[in-house]
Amino acid sequence: MLAVLSLALPALSCAPNDGCENVEIERVLPPGGDWSAVVFARSCGATTGFSTQVSVIAEGSVPRASGNVFSADTDHGSAPSDSVGGPVVRVAWRGVDTLVVRHHPNARVFLSENRVHGINVLFVKDSLP
Repeated sequence: MLAVLSLALPALSCAPNDGCENVEIERVLPPGGDWSAVVFARSCGATTGFSTQVSVIAEGSVPRASGNVFSADTDHGSAPSDSVGGPVVRVAWRGVDTLVVRHHPNARVFLSENRVHGINVLFVKDSLP
C-alpha cells in the first residue's frame, strides 16, 4: 500500500490545485491571433519564493499551472525583481507566430521553450530595470 501511495504523490503535486498561486502581471495579445502571452508571478509557498513565468494560452483563459514557455527566478537577488518578487520579464509579439521574451541576463532560468502551440519563441537577455 505504501508503494502505491508513494507513486501517486508525484502525480498529485503536479495537479492545478497544487498549493501554488499565480498572479497575472501582463497579458499581451498578438495582432489577429487566438493566443495570449501571459506573464505571471508564481509562488508555491514560503520556502520557494517567487518566480516569473510566461505561458502562451488561449485568449480569455488564465494560467493555472506552471508556465509553458518560460520560468525563472532572481537567483537570490542577482537579477532585479518586479513588484511581486520574481525577475522582470517583458514579452512582445512579432506578428501572430513569433513571441519575444526579454529577461535579465542574471535571472536563473528553469524553462525556455523555443516553440509552443506552433508559435516560435525568441529569448533576449536584456538588462531590464
